[in-house]
Amino acid sequence: MSDKMIDLSGYDFTDNYVESRLQEIQTMFRPQTEEKHQSLVIHHSLTVGMNAHISKSVEMKVLEKQ
Repeated sequence: MSDKMIDLSGYDFTDNYVESRLQEIQTMFRPQTEEKHQSLVIHHSLTVGMNAHISKSVEMKVLEKQ
Protein backbone atom coordinates (compact mmCIF):
# COMPACT_ATOMS: atom_id res chain seq x y z
CA MET A 1 0.00 0.00 0.00
CA SER A 2 1.34 3.44 -0.85
CA ASP A 3 1.39 6.36 1.56
CA LYS A 4 -1.24 8.19 -0.51
CA MET A 5 -3.84 5.45 -0.19
CA ILE A 6 -6.33 5.88 2.62
CA ASP A 7 -7.43 2.73 4.40
CA LEU A 8 -11.11 3.06 5.20
CA SER A 9 -13.22 0.45 6.86
CA GLY A 10 -16.73 -0.05 5.57
CA TYR A 11 -18.14 2.18 8.30
CA ASP A 12 -15.69 5.01 7.62
CA PHE A 13 -16.36 4.81 3.89
CA THR A 14 -20.12 4.92 4.47
CA ASP A 15 -19.82 7.87 6.86
CA ASN A 16 -17.68 9.79 4.38
CA TYR A 17 -20.04 9.00 1.51
CA VAL A 18 -23.15 10.05 3.44
CA GLU A 19 -21.48 13.25 4.62
CA SER A 20 -20.39 14.18 1.09
CA ARG A 21 -23.89 13.51 -0.30
CA LEU A 22 -25.46 15.66 2.43
CA GLN A 23 -23.11 18.51 1.54
CA GLU A 24 -24.02 18.17 -2.15
CA ILE A 25 -27.74 18.21 -1.36
CA GLN A 26 -27.42 21.22 0.93
CA THR A 27 -25.54 23.25 -1.67
CA MET A 28 -27.99 22.19 -4.36
CA PHE A 29 -31.12 23.32 -2.47
CA ARG A 30 -29.76 26.29 -0.53
CA PRO A 31 -30.44 28.95 -3.22
CA GLN A 32 -34.05 27.84 -3.65
CA THR A 33 -34.61 27.90 0.10
CA GLU A 34 -33.11 31.37 0.44
CA GLU A 35 -35.22 32.68 -2.45
CA LYS A 36 -38.38 31.23 -0.92
CA HIS A 37 -37.52 32.71 2.48
CA GLN A 38 -36.84 36.12 0.93
CA SER A 39 -40.15 36.07 -0.94
CA LEU A 40 -41.98 35.16 2.28
CA VAL A 41 -40.29 38.05 4.11
CA ILE A 42 -41.26 40.48 1.33
CA HIS A 43 -44.83 39.18 1.29
CA HIS A 44 -45.11 39.51 5.07
CA SER A 45 -43.72 43.05 5.10
CA LEU A 46 -46.13 44.11 2.35
CA THR A 47 -49.05 42.56 4.22
CA VAL A 48 -48.10 44.34 7.43
CA GLY A 49 -47.70 47.64 5.58
CA MET A 50 -51.08 47.33 3.89
CA ASN A 51 -52.81 46.40 7.13
CA ALA A 52 -51.34 49.50 8.78
CA HIS A 53 -52.81 51.78 6.10
CA ILE A 54 -56.27 50.26 5.77
CA SER A 55 -58.84 51.86 8.01
CA LYS A 56 -61.11 49.37 9.70
CA SER A 57 -64.48 50.10 11.12
CA VAL A 58 -64.75 49.78 14.89
CA GLU A 59 -67.99 49.60 16.79
CA MET A 60 -68.58 52.17 19.52
CA LYS A 61 -69.34 49.42 22.04
CA VAL A 62 -65.83 48.04 21.61
CA LEU A 63 -64.30 51.49 22.15
CA GLU A 64 -66.43 52.17 25.24
CA LYS A 65 -65.29 48.92 26.89
CA GLN A 66 -61.65 49.91 26.59
